[in-house]
Amino acid sequence: RRLTGDWNTDESVPLPDRIAANVGRIIEHAAAPSDSWLIYRLAHASSDPGLHAAVERFEDAVIESIALNRLGTTDPPPLVRIAIRGYLAFFATTLDEARARSIPPTTLLPLVNETLAAALHAAAEGDRPAQGASSPTDP
Repeated sequence: RRLTGDWNTDESVPLPDRIAANVGRIIEHAAAPSDSWLIYRLAHASSDPGLHAAVERFEDAVIESIALNRLGTTDPPPLVRIAIRGYLAFFATTLDEARARSIPPTTLLPLVNETLAAALHAAAEGDRPAQGASSPTDP
């Protein structure tokens, strides 16, 4: 909850401002790193099923917020949900690596924002059946 407590999904706030605020909040936690960030990262790496369930609930809330901001829905299609979950792993690793190398996290903003946009675009394209394409089960 501390990581996403004031996550902004208010449509009256321009999307770039919402994204900057939301990403900035996570960057603050990762840069310190805060106890909340460390717990999230350790829980993510744990083999404990209870911790994995907690991480999944947290990530589901983040996925719903990202989807609401970017797509206007809290229930994205499965491929989009997978893409956002993969992006979250990329984002977390990128922030940890930047901290370890003393790279200011704000320099990562173009990288993480463009990566999310590309992942969402690719997932949306993958959710659309190709014209004239057969399914893998067609003879």
